[in-house]
Amino acid sequence: FFLVDMSAKLPRIEAEVYGYGERLFLGIRGTIREHEWPAAKMKIFKQLLDRVHEIKRPKNMKLYGLYRKEPDDFQYTACIEICDMHDLPEYMTIVSIPSKRYAIFKHRGTEEEIEHTRSYIRDLWFPKSEYVEDFDHPWMEIYDPSWTADEAPSEFEMGVPVKCRVFGTKEQPSPKGIFSFFHSKKKKSRRSSIG
Repeated sequence: FFLVDMSAKLPRIEAEVYGYGERLFLGIRGTIREHEWPAAKMKIFKQLLDRVHEIKRPKNMKLYGLYRKEPDDFQYTACIEICDMHDLPEYMTIVSIPSKRYAIFKHRGTEEEIEHTRSYIRDLWFPKSEYVEDFDHPWMEIYDPSWTADEAPSEFEMGVPVKCRVFGTKEQPSPKGIFSFFHSKKKKSRRSSIG
């Protein structure tokens, strides 16, 4: 029999690792089933773009998609980064991410090929790097401000949360509840933690 080198079928993608301080994001959150990708994701972004004029204190106008993979679906938030929590629109989702390292990759190709990029990161890049994935934080997609969500983008950045690999010792789990989201309301906020 013949052994097939699957790595030859995956794109080679370089990454740069950046350390970020605490960050706040504001946007629209939804649940996406795997078979609904990418149409459902673009629908969530359109809902955000319809209301983006309500966000008074954006840090920049890049569009972000924050998500975590659950067994059968994605919890996906289309959002922008904000400066603080003053003067928030009602009924949007606020995501708080504490200081964290992210490995930034460039995805080129169709939405259907995103899984190839994810496979490259998890199966090839991580084993050869000095980092491991931090499962207590969301992955992020970073889109150019000019993207209108009318069609799937052919190029964008993917951010993967990482922590340093601990050689010769058992990796210690991160504390729970350090990545959180809650919903903006006029009089009070309902806060939840994920971790």
